[in-house]
Amino acid sequence: MSTNASSTVRNLQRWWEVQSIFLRYGFDMLVDKTSLGNARRKLRESTNGRPVNLAQLDTPTRMRLMLEELGPTFIKLGQVISSQSATIPPEWQRELEKLQSSVPPFPEEQVRSIIVQELGAEPEYLFREFDFKPLAAASIGQVHTALLNDYQSVVVKVQRPGIVTQIESDLAIMHEVARMLEATTSIARNYGAAGIVEEFAASITRELDYHNEARNMERLRDVLVPIHGARTPVVHWEFVTSKVLTMERIEGVKITRLGAPDTGIDRSGLPNTFVKAMVQQILIEGFFHADVHPGNVFVEPKTGEIVFIDVGMTGSLDAKQRARLIDLMRGLAQRDARRLTNVVLDLGDTFKPVDPDVLERNINALVKKHLSGALADFSYATFLSELLSTLFNNGVRTPSDLMFALKAIMQTEQIVRALNPDFNITELAGMASSQVLAHQLRPATLVSHVTTTLDQVLRIAPMLGDAVEQYTRDMRSGKRITRLDPADVQHINQMVNSTANRFMLVMLLIGMMLSSVLVLALPVNPSLPILPWIGIIGFTASVLLATFVVLLQFLTHRK
Repeated sequence: MSTNASSTVRNLQRWWEVQSIFLRYGFDMLVDKTSLGNARRKLRESTNGRPVNLAQLDTPTRMRLMLEELGPTFIKLGQVISSQSATIPPEWQRELEKLQSSVPPFPEEQVRSIIVQELGAEPEYLFREFDFKPLAAASIGQVHTALLNDYQSVVVKVQRPGIVTQIESDLAIMHEVARMLEATTSIARNYGAAGIVEEFAASITRELDYHNEARNMERLRDVLVPIHGARTPVVHWEFVTSKVLTMERIEGVKITRLGAPDTGIDRSGLPNTFVKAMVQQILIEGFFHADVHPGNVFVEPKTGEIVFIDVGMTGSLDAKQRARLIDLMRGLAQRDARRLTNVVLDLGDTFKPVDPDVLERNINALVKKHLSGALADFSYATFLSELLSTLFNNGVRTPSDLMFALKAIMQTEQIVRALNPDFNITELAGMASSQVLAHQLRPATLVSHVTTTLDQVLRIAPMLGDAVEQYTRDMRSGKRITRLDPADVQHINQMVNSTANRFMLVMLLIGMMLSSVLVLALPVNPSLPILPWIGIIGFTASVLLATFVVLLQFLTHRK
Protein backbone atom coordinates (compact mmCIF):
# COMPACT_ATOMS: atom_id res chain seq x y z
CA MET A 1 0.00 0.00 0.00
CA SER A 2 1.35 3.48 -0.83
CA THR A 3 2.08 6.08 1.87
CA ASN A 4 -0.93 8.19 0.87
CA ALA A 5 -3.20 5.16 0.84
CA SER A 6 -1.89 4.04 4.22
CA SER A 7 -2.80 7.39 5.73
CA THR A 8 -6.48 6.76 4.95
CA VAL A 9 -6.49 3.59 7.03
CA ARG A 10 -6.75 4.60 10.68
CA ASN A 11 -5.67 1.31 12.15
CA LEU A 12 -2.67 -0.30 10.41
CA GLN A 13 -2.84 -3.23 12.80
CA ARG A 14 -6.38 -3.89 11.55
CA TRP A 15 -5.17 -3.58 7.95
CA TRP A 16 -2.49 -6.24 8.46
CA GLU A 17 -4.98 -8.45 10.30
CA VAL A 18 -7.48 -8.19 7.43
CA GLN A 19 -4.83 -8.99 4.84
CA SER A 20 -3.59 -12.00 6.84
CA ILE A 21 -7.18 -13.31 6.79
CA PHE A 22 -7.27 -12.76 3.01
CA LEU A 23 -4.08 -14.87 2.73
CA ARG A 24 -5.38 -17.61 5.02
CA TYR A 25 -8.48 -18.12 2.89
CA GLY A 26 -6.50 -18.08 -0.34
CA PHE A 27 -7.57 -14.67 -1.70
CA ASP A 28 -4.03 -13.44 -2.46
CA MET A 29 -5.30 -11.04 -5.13
CA LEU A 30 -6.85 -8.91 -2.36
CA VAL A 31 -3.49 -8.41 -0.63
CA ASP A 32 -1.42 -5.33 -1.43
CA LYS A 33 2.09 -6.43 -2.35
CA THR A 34 3.80 -3.66 -0.36
CA SER A 35 2.12 -4.94 2.82
CA LEU A 36 2.66 -8.64 2.06
CA GLY A 37 5.43 -9.12 4.67
CA ASN A 38 3.37 -7.68 7.52
CA ALA A 39 0.31 -9.70 6.45
CA ARG A 40 2.32 -12.94 6.41
CA ARG A 41 3.78 -12.18 9.87
CA LYS A 42 0.27 -11.55 11.20
CA LEU A 43 -0.89 -14.81 9.59
CA ARG A 44 1.89 -16.79 11.34
CA GLU A 45 0.94 -15.19 14.68
CA SER A 46 -2.76 -15.95 14.28
CA THR A 47 -2.13 -19.62 13.41
CA ASN A 48 0.79 -20.20 15.80
CA GLY A 49 2.81 -21.63 12.94
CA ARG A 50 0.22 -24.34 12.19
CA PRO A 51 -0.56 -24.87 8.49
CA VAL A 52 -4.03 -23.78 7.49
CA ASN A 53 -5.62 -25.85 4.72
CA LEU A 54 -8.89 -24.61 3.28
CA ALA A 55 -8.23 -25.99 -0.19
CA GLN A 56 -10.97 -28.62 0.15
CA LEU A 57 -13.62 -25.85 0.26
CA ASP A 58 -14.99 -24.24 -2.89
CA THR A 59 -14.37 -20.55 -3.52
CA PRO A 60 -17.84 -19.20 -2.57
CA THR A 61 -17.74 -21.08 0.75
CA ARG A 62 -14.27 -19.77 1.54
CA MET A 63 -15.45 -16.24 0.76
CA ARG A 64 -18.46 -16.58 3.05
CA LEU A 65 -16.40 -17.96 5.94
CA MET A 66 -13.80 -15.24 5.43
CA LEU A 67 -16.40 -12.46 5.56
CA GLU A 68 -17.86 -13.90 8.76
CA GLU A 69 -14.40 -13.92 10.36
CA LEU A 70 -13.69 -10.36 9.20
CA GLY A 71 -16.65 -9.13 11.21
CA PRO A 72 -19.81 -6.97 11.01
CA THR A 73 -18.79 -4.51 8.27
CA PHE A 74 -17.68 -7.21 5.85
CA ILE A 75 -20.68 -9.39 6.68
CA LYS A 76 -23.03 -6.53 5.80
CA LEU A 77 -21.15 -5.93 2.53
CA GLY A 78 -21.59 -9.62 1.67
CA GLN A 79 -25.29 -9.39 2.45
CA VAL A 80 -25.64 -6.36 0.15
CA ILE A 81 -23.76 -8.16 -2.64
CA SER A 82 -25.99 -11.22 -2.19
CA SER A 83 -29.01 -8.99 -2.81
CA GLN A 84 -27.59 -8.32 -6.29
CA SER A 85 -28.65 -11.86 -7.15
CA ALA A 86 -29.21 -11.04 -10.80
CA THR A 87 -25.58 -10.18 -11.53
CA ILE A 88 -23.64 -12.76 -9.51
CA PRO A 89 -23.37 -16.51 -10.19
CA PRO A 90 -26.08 -18.59 -8.45
CA GLU A 91 -23.60 -20.58 -6.34
CA TRP A 92 -22.13 -17.33 -4.97
CA GLN A 93 -25.56 -15.90 -4.27
CA ARG A 94 -26.68 -19.04 -2.42
CA GLU A 95 -23.55 -19.04 -0.25
CA LEU A 96 -23.57 -15.32 0.55
CA GLU A 97 -27.22 -15.57 1.58
CA LYS A 98 -26.04 -17.76 4.48
CA LEU A 99 -24.10 -14.87 5.99
CA GLN A 100 -25.17 -14.37 9.57
CA SER A 101 -23.91 -11.72 11.92
CA SER A 102 -23.48 -14.08 14.91
CA VAL A 103 -22.19 -11.76 17.61
CA PRO A 104 -22.49 -12.10 21.39
CA PRO A 105 -24.57 -9.49 23.25
CA PHE A 106 -22.72 -6.76 25.12
CA PRO A 107 -23.18 -6.64 28.91
CA GLU A 108 -25.66 -4.73 31.07
CA GLU A 109 -23.02 -2.21 32.26
CA GLN A 110 -22.42 -1.01 28.69
CA VAL A 111 -26.13 -0.87 27.92
CA ARG A 112 -26.74 1.22 31.02
CA SER A 113 -23.78 3.51 30.25
CA ILE A 114 -24.96 4.22 26.70
CA ILE A 115 -28.56 4.96 27.78
CA VAL A 116 -27.37 7.33 30.53
CA GLN A 117 -24.99 9.08 28.11
CA GLU A 118 -27.60 9.38 25.34
CA LEU A 119 -30.86 9.94 27.26
CA GLY A 120 -29.48 11.58 30.40
CA ALA A 121 -30.89 9.21 33.03
CA GLU A 122 -30.83 5.63 34.28
CA PRO A 123 -33.12 3.16 32.42
CA GLU A 124 -35.07 2.53 35.64
CA TYR A 125 -35.97 6.23 35.78
CA LEU A 126 -36.87 6.58 32.09
CA PHE A 127 -38.93 3.36 31.84
CA ARG A 128 -41.37 1.63 34.16
CA GLU A 129 -39.66 -1.66 33.22
CA PHE A 130 -36.48 -2.39 31.26
CA ASP A 131 -35.20 -5.88 30.48
CA PHE A 132 -31.39 -5.89 30.29
CA LYS A 133 -31.43 -9.33 28.69
CA PRO A 134 -31.51 -8.52 24.96
CA LEU A 135 -34.37 -9.75 22.81
CA ALA A 136 -31.92 -9.95 19.88
CA ALA A 137 -28.27 -9.05 19.25
CA ALA A 138 -26.92 -7.94 15.86
CA SER A 139 -23.70 -6.52 14.47
CA ILE A 140 -24.52 -2.83 14.94
CA GLY A 141 -26.79 -2.97 17.99
CA GLN A 142 -29.05 -5.05 20.17
CA VAL A 143 -32.73 -4.80 21.12
CA HIS A 144 -34.24 -4.73 24.62
CA THR A 145 -37.89 -4.83 25.64
CA ALA A 146 -39.25 -2.13 27.95
CA LEU A 147 -42.44 -0.62 29.32
CA LEU A 148 -43.11 3.11 29.24
CA ASN A 149 -44.55 4.90 32.25
CA ASP A 150 -47.96 4.88 30.56
CA TYR A 151 -47.67 1.07 30.20
CA GLN A 152 -47.02 1.08 26.45
CA SER A 153 -44.85 -1.85 25.39
CA VAL A 154 -41.76 -0.77 23.43
CA VAL A 155 -38.43 -2.07 22.16
CA VAL A 156 -35.21 -0.10 22.67
CA LYS A 157 -32.39 -0.54 20.17
CA VAL A 158 -28.97 0.28 21.66
CA GLN A 159 -25.88 0.68 19.47
CA ARG A 160 -22.87 -1.57 20.09
CA PRO A 161 -19.96 0.25 21.82
CA GLY A 162 -17.01 1.07 19.55
CA ILE A 163 -18.82 -0.03 16.39
CA VAL A 164 -18.44 3.38 14.70
CA THR A 165 -14.63 3.34 14.94
CA GLN A 166 -14.44 -0.25 13.71
CA ILE A 167 -16.71 0.40 10.73
CA GLU A 168 -14.80 3.54 9.74
CA SER A 169 -11.50 1.57 9.71
CA ASP A 170 -13.06 -1.28 7.74
CA LEU A 171 -14.60 1.10 5.19
CA ALA A 172 -11.20 2.68 4.58
CA ILE A 173 -9.76 -0.80 3.96
CA MET A 174 -12.63 -1.66 1.60
CA HIS A 175 -12.05 1.51 -0.42
CA GLU A 176 -8.36 0.64 -0.87
CA VAL A 177 -9.09 -2.96 -1.87
CA ALA A 178 -11.79 -1.87 -4.36
CA ARG A 179 -9.51 0.71 -5.99
CA MET A 180 -6.71 -1.86 -6.18
CA LEU A 181 -8.97 -4.46 -7.79
CA GLU A 182 -10.39 -2.00 -10.34
CA ALA A 183 -6.83 -1.07 -11.33
CA THR A 184 -5.84 -4.70 -11.89
CA THR A 185 -8.96 -6.65 -12.99
CA SER A 186 -11.58 -5.99 -15.65
CA ILE A 187 -14.31 -7.87 -13.78
CA ALA A 188 -14.01 -5.47 -10.83
CA ARG A 189 -14.27 -2.53 -13.25
CA ASN A 190 -17.34 -4.03 -14.95
CA TYR A 191 -19.08 -4.64 -11.63
CA GLY A 192 -18.09 -1.15 -10.46
CA ALA A 193 -16.37 -2.36 -7.28
CA ALA A 194 -15.45 1.14 -6.09
CA GLY A 195 -19.00 2.35 -6.70
CA ILE A 196 -20.47 -0.58 -4.76
CA VAL A 197 -18.23 0.22 -1.80
CA GLU A 198 -19.13 3.93 -2.01
CA GLU A 199 -22.85 3.17 -1.95
CA PHE A 200 -22.39 0.62 0.81
CA ALA A 201 -20.36 3.10 2.88
CA ALA A 202 -23.09 5.74 2.52
CA SER A 203 -25.78 3.20 3.48
CA ILE A 204 -24.05 1.78 6.55
CA THR A 205 -23.04 5.27 7.70
CA ARG A 206 -26.72 6.27 7.65
CA GLU A 207 -27.56 3.14 9.65
CA LEU A 208 -25.09 4.21 12.34
CA ASP A 209 -27.32 7.19 13.14
CA TYR A 210 -30.62 5.86 14.50
CA HIS A 211 -32.30 9.19 13.71
CA ASN A 212 -32.29 8.08 10.06
CA GLU A 213 -34.07 4.80 10.77
CA ALA A 214 -36.64 6.64 12.88
CA ARG A 215 -37.28 9.12 10.04
CA ASN A 216 -37.54 6.21 7.57
CA MET A 217 -40.24 4.61 9.73
CA GLU A 218 -42.19 7.87 9.95
CA ARG A 219 -41.93 8.52 6.22
CA LEU A 220 -42.89 4.96 5.30
CA ARG A 221 -45.82 5.21 7.70
CA ASP A 222 -47.04 8.29 5.80
CA VAL A 223 -46.55 6.50 2.46
CA LEU A 224 -48.76 3.63 3.64
CA VAL A 225 -51.63 5.82 4.89
CA PRO A 226 -53.82 5.10 1.79
CA ILE A 227 -53.40 1.34 2.28
CA HIS A 228 -55.81 0.05 4.90
CA GLY A 229 -54.14 -2.70 6.92
CA ALA A 230 -50.45 -1.82 6.45
CA ARG A 231 -48.18 0.39 8.56
CA THR A 232 -44.87 0.73 10.44
CA PRO A 233 -44.25 0.85 14.22
CA VAL A 234 -44.81 4.11 16.11
CA VAL A 235 -41.57 5.94 16.99
CA HIS A 236 -41.22 7.40 20.50
CA TRP A 237 -39.08 10.42 19.64
CA GLU A 238 -38.46 11.46 23.25
CA PHE A 239 -36.26 8.36 23.55
CA VAL A 240 -34.42 8.60 20.20
CA THR A 241 -30.79 9.64 19.70
CA SER A 242 -28.08 8.69 17.23
CA LYS A 243 -27.31 5.58 19.36
CA VAL A 244 -30.70 4.76 20.93
CA LEU A 245 -33.97 4.07 19.10
CA THR A 246 -37.26 3.44 20.91
CA MET A 247 -40.33 2.25 19.04
CA GLU A 248 -43.60 0.41 19.52
CA ARG A 249 -43.19 -3.29 20.20
CA ILE A 250 -44.95 -5.37 17.57
CA GLU A 251 -46.53 -8.44 19.14
CA GLY A 252 -46.96 -10.09 15.79
CA VAL A 253 -46.25 -13.18 13.75
CA LYS A 254 -43.82 -13.37 10.83
CA ILE A 255 -45.89 -13.12 7.69
CA THR A 256 -44.65 -16.48 6.38
CA ARG A 257 -45.62 -18.29 9.63
CA LEU A 258 -49.32 -17.64 9.28
CA GLY A 259 -49.95 -21.23 8.27
CA ALA A 260 -49.21 -22.39 11.79
CA PRO A 261 -52.40 -23.56 13.59
CA ASP A 262 -51.78 -21.43 16.69
CA THR A 263 -51.76 -18.03 15.00
CA GLY A 264 -55.51 -17.70 14.52
CA ILE A 265 -55.07 -15.10 11.74
CA ASP A 266 -57.28 -14.95 8.67
CA ARG A 267 -54.81 -14.59 5.81
CA SER A 268 -57.28 -14.61 2.91
CA GLY A 269 -57.01 -10.87 2.26
CA LEU A 270 -53.34 -10.45 3.16
CA PRO A 271 -51.84 -11.15 -0.32
CA ASN A 272 -53.83 -8.30 -1.90
CA THR A 273 -53.03 -5.93 0.98
CA PHE A 274 -49.34 -6.76 0.80
CA VAL A 275 -49.20 -6.25 -2.99
CA LYS A 276 -51.02 -2.91 -2.66
CA ALA A 277 -48.59 -1.82 0.07
CA MET A 278 -45.56 -2.62 -2.11
CA VAL A 279 -47.07 -0.95 -5.20
CA GLN A 280 -47.79 2.14 -3.10
CA GLN A 281 -44.17 2.24 -1.98
CA ILE A 282 -42.32 1.38 -5.20
CA LEU A 283 -44.48 2.67 -8.07
CA ILE A 284 -46.59 5.46 -6.58
CA GLU A 285 -44.51 7.21 -3.91
CA GLY A 286 -41.04 5.99 -4.94
CA PHE A 287 -39.89 5.45 -1.33
CA PHE A 288 -39.77 1.83 -0.25
CA HIS A 289 -38.49 -0.69 2.27
CA ALA A 290 -35.43 -2.16 0.53
CA ASP A 291 -35.23 -5.39 2.52
CA VAL A 292 -38.72 -6.91 2.79
CA HIS A 293 -37.61 -10.44 3.58
CA PRO A 294 -40.14 -12.38 5.71
CA GLY A 295 -38.31 -11.56 8.95
CA ASN A 296 -39.02 -7.85 8.43
CA VAL A 297 -42.77 -8.20 7.81
CA PHE A 298 -45.11 -9.09 10.69
CA VAL A 299 -48.88 -9.49 11.05
CA GLU A 300 -50.63 -8.39 14.25
CA PRO A 301 -53.02 -11.14 15.44
CA LYS A 302 -55.55 -8.72 16.95
CA THR A 303 -55.90 -6.28 14.06
CA GLY A 304 -54.64 -8.37 11.13
CA GLU A 305 -52.43 -5.43 10.08
CA ILE A 306 -49.23 -5.93 8.13
CA VAL A 307 -46.36 -4.15 9.90
CA PHE A 308 -43.01 -3.38 8.22
CA ILE A 309 -40.13 -3.36 10.72
CA ASP A 310 -36.36 -2.78 10.59
CA VAL A 311 -36.50 0.13 8.15
CA GLY A 312 -32.79 0.89 8.20
CA MET A 313 -32.37 0.18 4.49
CA THR A 314 -34.66 2.04 2.06
CA GLY A 315 -34.67 2.84 -1.66
CA SER A 316 -35.88 5.80 -3.72
CA LEU A 317 -37.06 6.02 -7.33
CA ASP A 318 -37.67 9.26 -9.22
CA ALA A 319 -40.74 9.82 -11.41
CA LYS A 320 -38.98 8.68 -14.58
CA GLN A 321 -37.75 5.44 -12.99
CA ARG A 322 -41.22 4.68 -11.64
CA ALA A 323 -42.82 5.29 -15.04
CA ARG A 324 -40.29 3.09 -16.82
CA LEU A 325 -40.67 0.35 -14.20
CA ILE A 326 -44.41 0.33 -14.92
CA ASP A 327 -43.56 0.10 -18.64
CA LEU A 328 -41.32 -2.87 -17.83
CA MET A 329 -44.17 -4.72 -16.11
CA ARG A 330 -46.56 -3.89 -18.95
CA GLY A 331 -44.05 -5.04 -21.54
CA LEU A 332 -43.69 -8.28 -19.63
CA ALA A 333 -47.46 -8.75 -19.45
CA GLN A 334 -47.66 -8.12 -23.23
CA ARG A 335 -44.64 -10.35 -23.94
CA ASP A 336 -43.14 -7.46 -25.91
CA ALA A 337 -39.36 -7.94 -26.20
CA ARG A 338 -38.91 -4.67 -28.14
CA ARG A 339 -40.60 -2.67 -25.40
CA LEU A 340 -38.62 -4.42 -22.68
CA THR A 341 -35.36 -3.69 -24.52
CA ASN A 342 -36.15 0.02 -24.87
CA VAL A 343 -37.09 0.25 -21.19
CA VAL A 344 -33.98 -1.45 -19.83
CA LEU A 345 -31.66 0.56 -22.10
CA ASP A 346 -33.29 3.74 -20.81
CA LEU A 347 -32.99 2.66 -17.18
CA GLY A 348 -29.54 1.06 -17.13
CA ASP A 349 -25.97 2.34 -17.23
CA THR A 350 -23.69 0.96 -19.96
CA PHE A 351 -20.12 -0.01 -19.13
CA LYS A 352 -19.22 -1.24 -22.64
CA PRO A 353 -20.69 -0.83 -26.17
CA VAL A 354 -24.15 -2.37 -26.40
CA ASP A 355 -25.70 -3.89 -29.53
CA PRO A 356 -29.47 -3.25 -29.15
CA ASP A 357 -30.36 -5.92 -31.72
CA VAL A 358 -28.40 -8.62 -29.89
CA LEU A 359 -29.90 -7.50 -26.58
CA GLU A 360 -33.42 -7.63 -28.02
CA ARG A 361 -32.84 -11.15 -29.36
CA ASN A 362 -31.61 -12.29 -25.95
CA ILE A 363 -34.61 -10.72 -24.19
CA ASN A 364 -36.98 -12.27 -26.75
CA ALA A 365 -35.45 -15.67 -25.98
CA LEU A 366 -36.10 -15.06 -22.27
CA VAL A 367 -39.72 -14.08 -22.95
CA LYS A 368 -40.29 -17.25 -24.98
CA LYS A 369 -38.58 -19.37 -22.33
CA HIS A 370 -40.63 -18.07 -19.40
CA LEU A 371 -43.96 -17.11 -20.99
CA SER A 372 -44.56 -19.79 -23.61
CA GLY A 373 -45.95 -22.26 -21.06
CA ALA A 374 -48.68 -22.08 -18.44
CA LEU A 375 -48.83 -18.68 -16.74
CA ALA A 376 -49.42 -20.41 -13.41
CA ASP A 377 -45.78 -21.57 -13.55
CA PHE A 378 -44.40 -18.10 -14.27
CA SER A 379 -42.09 -16.51 -11.69
CA TYR A 380 -41.19 -12.82 -11.60
CA ALA A 381 -38.17 -13.63 -9.44
CA THR A 382 -36.72 -16.12 -11.94
CA PHE A 383 -37.46 -13.96 -14.97
CA LEU A 384 -36.12 -10.71 -13.49
CA SER A 385 -33.02 -12.47 -12.18
CA GLU A 386 -32.23 -13.87 -15.64
CA LEU A 387 -33.16 -10.57 -17.30
CA LEU A 388 -30.70 -8.59 -15.18
CA SER A 389 -28.01 -11.21 -15.72
CA THR A 390 -28.62 -10.89 -19.48
CA LEU A 391 -28.33 -7.10 -19.25
CA PHE A 392 -25.01 -7.34 -17.43
CA ASN A 393 -23.66 -9.81 -20.00
CA ASN A 394 -24.61 -7.32 -22.72
CA GLY A 395 -22.85 -4.40 -21.00
CA VAL A 396 -25.76 -2.83 -19.08
CA ARG A 397 -25.40 -2.29 -15.33
CA THR A 398 -28.50 -1.67 -13.20
CA PRO A 399 -28.43 1.32 -10.79
CA SER A 400 -28.53 0.31 -7.13
CA ASP A 401 -31.90 1.86 -6.23
CA LEU A 402 -33.52 0.19 -9.24
CA MET A 403 -31.86 -3.08 -8.26
CA PHE A 404 -33.30 -2.72 -4.75
CA ALA A 405 -36.75 -2.08 -6.28
CA LEU A 406 -36.54 -5.21 -8.44
CA LYS A 407 -35.33 -7.20 -5.45
CA ALA A 408 -38.36 -5.91 -3.49
CA ILE A 409 -40.63 -7.11 -6.32
CA MET A 410 -39.00 -10.54 -6.14
CA GLN A 411 -39.47 -10.63 -2.36
CA THR A 412 -43.11 -9.57 -2.82
CA GLU A 413 -43.68 -12.61 -5.00
CA GLN A 414 -41.97 -14.85 -2.42
CA ILE A 415 -44.22 -13.61 0.40
CA VAL A 416 -47.40 -13.69 -1.70
CA ARG A 417 -46.72 -17.29 -2.74
CA ALA A 418 -46.11 -18.21 0.92
CA LEU A 419 -49.46 -16.66 1.89
CA ASN A 420 -51.38 -18.22 -0.99
CA PRO A 421 -49.66 -20.82 -3.21
CA ASP A 422 -52.60 -20.60 -5.66
CA PHE A 423 -52.29 -16.83 -6.12
CA ASN A 424 -52.07 -15.98 -9.83
CA ILE A 425 -48.75 -14.17 -9.80
CA THR A 426 -49.25 -12.84 -13.35
CA GLU A 427 -52.02 -10.62 -11.94
CA LEU A 428 -49.35 -8.55 -10.17
CA ALA A 429 -48.80 -6.38 -13.26
CA GLY A 430 -52.54 -5.83 -13.71
CA MET A 431 -53.06 -4.98 -10.04
CA ALA A 432 -50.11 -2.59 -10.12
CA SER A 433 -51.35 -0.81 -13.28
CA SER A 434 -54.88 -0.44 -11.90
CA GLN A 435 -53.63 0.95 -8.59
CA VAL A 436 -51.28 3.43 -10.30
CA LEU A 437 -54.04 4.56 -12.70
CA ALA A 438 -56.47 5.08 -9.81
CA HIS A 439 -53.85 7.19 -8.06
CA GLN A 440 -53.20 9.28 -11.16
CA LEU A 441 -56.93 10.00 -11.57
CA ARG A 442 -57.35 11.28 -8.01
CA PRO A 443 -58.26 14.98 -7.91
CA ALA A 444 -55.21 15.84 -5.80
CA THR A 445 -52.88 14.12 -8.29
CA LEU A 446 -54.53 15.84 -11.25
CA VAL A 447 -54.22 19.21 -9.51
CA SER A 448 -50.53 18.53 -8.95
CA HIS A 449 -49.95 17.58 -12.61
CA VAL A 450 -51.88 20.57 -13.94
CA THR A 451 -50.13 22.96 -11.55
CA THR A 452 -46.72 21.60 -12.58
CA THR A 453 -47.56 21.99 -16.28
CA LEU A 454 -48.86 25.51 -15.76
CA ASP A 455 -45.72 26.42 -13.80
CA GLN A 456 -43.53 25.14 -16.67
CA VAL A 457 -45.53 27.14 -19.23
CA LEU A 458 -45.31 30.32 -17.14
CA ARG A 459 -41.54 29.89 -16.73
CA ILE A 460 -40.98 29.34 -20.45
CA ALA A 461 -43.23 32.18 -21.66
CA PRO A 462 -40.97 35.08 -20.51
CA MET A 463 -37.93 33.41 -22.10
CA LEU A 464 -39.82 33.12 -25.40
CA GLY A 465 -40.74 36.81 -25.23
CA ASP A 466 -37.13 37.79 -24.46
CA ALA A 467 -35.88 35.74 -27.40
CA VAL A 468 -38.30 37.42 -29.82
CA GLU A 469 -37.40 40.87 -28.46
CA GLN A 470 -33.66 40.17 -28.82
CA TYR A 471 -34.15 38.94 -32.37
CA THR A 472 -36.09 42.10 -33.24
CA ARG A 473 -33.31 44.33 -31.84
CA ASP A 474 -30.71 42.41 -33.83
CA MET A 475 -32.77 42.88 -36.99
CA ARG A 476 -33.04 46.65 -36.46
CA SER A 477 -29.34 47.05 -35.74
CA GLY A 478 -28.35 45.09 -38.82
CA LYS A 479 -26.81 42.18 -36.91
CA ARG A 480 -29.23 39.84 -38.63
CA ILE A 481 -29.73 40.29 -42.38
CA THR A 482 -32.78 38.41 -43.53
CA ARG A 483 -34.54 38.86 -46.87
CA LEU A 484 -38.11 37.72 -46.83
CA ASP A 485 -40.55 37.45 -49.66
CA PRO A 486 -43.86 39.24 -48.93
CA ALA A 487 -45.60 35.89 -49.20
CA ASP A 488 -43.22 34.55 -46.54
CA VAL A 489 -43.99 37.50 -44.28
CA GLN A 490 -47.71 36.84 -44.63
CA HIS A 491 -47.17 33.13 -43.91
CA ILE A 492 -45.11 33.90 -40.80
CA ASN A 493 -47.76 36.35 -39.61
CA GLN A 494 -50.46 33.72 -40.00
CA MET A 495 -48.31 31.13 -38.24
CA VAL A 496 -47.61 33.46 -35.29
CA ASN A 497 -51.28 34.35 -34.95
CA SER A 498 -52.29 30.69 -35.11
CA THR A 499 -49.69 29.72 -32.49
CA ALA A 500 -50.76 32.55 -30.20
CA ASN A 501 -54.41 31.55 -30.52
CA ARG A 502 -53.64 27.94 -29.76
CA PHE A 503 -51.48 28.95 -26.81
CA MET A 504 -54.34 30.99 -25.38
CA LEU A 505 -56.76 28.11 -25.96
CA VAL A 506 -54.43 25.70 -24.16
CA MET A 507 -54.11 28.15 -21.25
CA LEU A 508 -57.90 28.42 -21.03
CA LEU A 509 -58.25 24.63 -21.10
CA ILE A 510 -55.68 24.25 -18.32
CA GLY A 511 -57.51 26.86 -16.25
CA MET A 512 -60.85 25.19 -16.90
CA MET A 513 -59.50 21.75 -15.97
CA LEU A 514 -57.75 23.08 -12.87
CA SER A 515 -60.89 24.87 -11.71
CA SER A 516 -63.02 21.77 -12.23
CA VAL A 517 -60.59 19.55 -10.33
CA LEU A 518 -60.45 22.07 -7.48
CA VAL A 519 -64.25 22.03 -7.29
CA LEU A 520 -64.21 18.21 -7.18
CA ALA A 521 -61.62 18.31 -4.40
CA LEU A 522 -63.81 20.50 -2.19
CA PRO A 523 -65.56 18.77 0.74
CA VAL A 524 -69.21 17.95 0.11
CA ASN A 525 -71.48 20.82 1.20
CA PRO A 526 -75.14 19.81 1.74
CA SER A 527 -76.27 23.37 1.04
CA LEU A 528 -74.60 23.29 -2.41
CA PRO A 529 -75.23 19.77 -3.76
CA ILE A 530 -74.75 20.97 -7.35
CA LEU A 531 -71.02 21.75 -6.87
CA PRO A 532 -69.72 18.20 -7.58
CA TRP A 533 -71.83 18.10 -10.77
CA ILE A 534 -70.37 21.42 -11.91
CA GLY A 535 -66.89 19.98 -11.36
CA ILE A 536 -67.70 16.79 -13.27
CA ILE A 537 -69.28 18.70 -16.19
CA GLY A 538 -66.39 21.18 -16.33
CA PHE A 539 -63.77 18.46 -16.22
CA THR A 540 -65.54 16.39 -18.90
CA ALA A 541 -65.91 19.42 -21.16
CA SER A 542 -62.24 20.37 -20.78
CA VAL A 543 -61.15 16.81 -21.64
CA LEU A 544 -63.37 16.80 -24.76
CA LEU A 545 -62.08 20.22 -25.85
CA ALA A 546 -58.47 19.10 -25.25
CA THR A 547 -59.11 16.01 -27.40
CA PHE A 548 -60.56 18.24 -30.15
CA VAL A 549 -57.47 20.51 -30.02
CA VAL A 550 -55.13 17.52 -30.30
CA LEU A 551 -57.06 16.13 -33.28
CA LEU A 552 -57.07 19.56 -34.94
CA GLN A 553 -53.33 19.87 -34.43
CA PHE A 554 -52.80 16.39 -35.89
CA LEU A 555 -54.92 17.11 -38.98
CA THR A 556 -53.22 20.49 -39.48
CA HIS A 557 -49.79 18.89 -39.21
CA ARG A 558 -50.72 16.24 -41.82
CA LYS A 559 -52.04 18.94 -44.13
